[in-house]
Amino acid sequence: DLLCLDSNGNVVIVELKRDKTPREITAQILDYASWVKDLSNERITSIADDYLGDRGPLGEAFQKRLGVDLPEILNESHQMLIVASEVDPSSERIIKYLSSSYGVNINAASFQPLGTQSGRKLLARVFLVEPEEVEYQSGTQRGGKRKPNLTYEQLERLADGNGVRSLYD
Repeated sequence: DLLCLDSNGNVVIVELKRDKTPREITAQILDYASWVKDLSNERITSIADDYLGDRGPLGEAFQKRLGVDLPEILNESHQMLIVASEVDPSSERIIKYLSSSYGVNINAASFQPLGTQSGRKLLARVFLVEPEEVEYQSGTQRGGKRKPNLTYEQLERLADGNGVRSLYD
């Protein structure tokens, strides 16, 4: 299992399963998320620095790997990703329910090896729910710290309302 940071400093919990997911996988990743949600910047940095060892510290490793500075605020939100060779129907149903009904930022991905006629080996990745849809649902339904991006129409209305439409245009 992996505890990662995305380029915005949000925590990504990755649960790895070699075979088909058991139904309990969703409970396990939700348990991890309940622990992660309260991690402070200092605790995340400490965990990362311990893991990175001489490849750290976190700020330098983050900059080197992602090409951007480590954000001042870490863990504003988090996401959960289950990676397995196959997602069982029960796990699939639970993940879709949590994501679409409650805006929980949870998804699953499966990988399938493929071979071409020329002998090349490929790896196909399939998400249970389109990542953009999970991000949208989690931003609009959970009422978290980050709100979804405004639409162009909303921005125009704000500009009009604040008397700065010419600047916006």
